[in-house]
Amino acid sequence: MALSAIFAARSAELANCFLRFMAPSIPIRASNAKAVRTKIVDAAIQLFLADGFAETTVDMIAAAAGVSRRSVFRYFATKEDMALAWTAATGPELVNQLTGLADAAPPLQAALRAVMRHVDQHPEQYALSLAVGRLIEQTPSLRARSHEKYLLWEDLLATTLIAHGAPSTHSRMASALALSGLRLAVREWIASDGQQPLAGLLAEAYHPFLIPNQPQQNL
Repeated sequence: MALSAIFAARSAELANCFLRFMAPSIPIRASNAKAVRTKIVDAAIQLFLADGFAETTVDMIAAAAGVSRRSVFRYFATKEDMALAWTAATGPELVNQLTGLADAAPPLQAALRAVMRHVDQHPEQYALSLAVGRLIEQTPSLRARSHEKYLLWEDLLATTLIAHGAPSTHSRMASALALSGLRLAVREWIASDGQQPLAGLLAEAYHPFLIPNQPQQNL
């Protein structure tokens, strides 16, 4: 066998060995990263609620999570990011809900129903918002970051509606109203200490605008 053929065969063998070695490690590494991230978030929120947001240091969070300070900053740039990490999936989930409705209903009806479905299907996220809600309201930096999140979700919903052919003005008005209603309902829910169902408060906020089983021509 020619030297070049031997070299090519050996290279292919080494490449296959490398792929077999790396393939199982990729999901394991991703799984480990997710586990570390979860530990950091859990430790941070527990400390924020027990000791206060300003009083909790990154060193305290690292110690409680059993990781180094450097590891904390590898996953989160700020304490605000840790406190609101549980909202990371909300935007994509809202878009997913809206995508299934945008072609079947006018913009406003689609946006309202997308938010209502999200609340119904993700109670664990909103249960956590009840726990940290007062902390957010009492902490200016968290309140500002939370407001940014709502604006981001609003833009995502509007962009999705526009992508499905809805007029830009109608889309932006619909998404703004839907997210304003959600924010109002969450605040009322937190004020009642969770005694009133969030879904009921949201339905009440949307009641003047939601048209059951009837198309809406303009919004």
